[in-house]
Amino acid sequence: MNGLSSFWRTYARLQAQSRRHSNVDARAWGFEAGLDHLLASYGNDNQSGERAAQRAAELGKARERYRAKLRHRYFDPSQINDPTALLDDHTRLRGLLSCVSPGDRKIMLAAGFGHDSEAIARLVSKTPAAVRQRIARLRSRSA
Repeated sequence: MNGLSSFWRTYARLQAQSRRHSNVDARAWGFEAGLDHLLASYGNDNQSGERAAQRAAELGKARERYRAKLRHRYFDPSQINDPTALLDDHTRLRGLLSCVSPGDRKIMLAAGFGHDSEAIARLVSKTPAAVRQRIARLRSRSA
């Protein structure tokens, strides 16, 4: 590994840590986020350092913990075996989407696909705080 640049040494280190970690959890997602960040920033000296990769890994862990909390709160695994429950959910979602404005529909779908409030804010030209508030209102309305 001595002949590798610092970029590829960082990549190899994260890859080795990922291979040694056998669980699929927030830490594993953090490793993947760090690897993804490194590949996406290859050639950009400002973003490809060890510290940037570590920051991306920590952010990936935090995002996965948040997603796991949402899955735990809103996902009922007992319904997955019953296809009629999935159809009922689909019908309910269509009903909810038909009752909201096109802007709110775009926010709901983006949040459902797992996009964070900053990405959604760029999509709908609003502030992240306004998007989070809108998501909270839409969730309480759909409960």
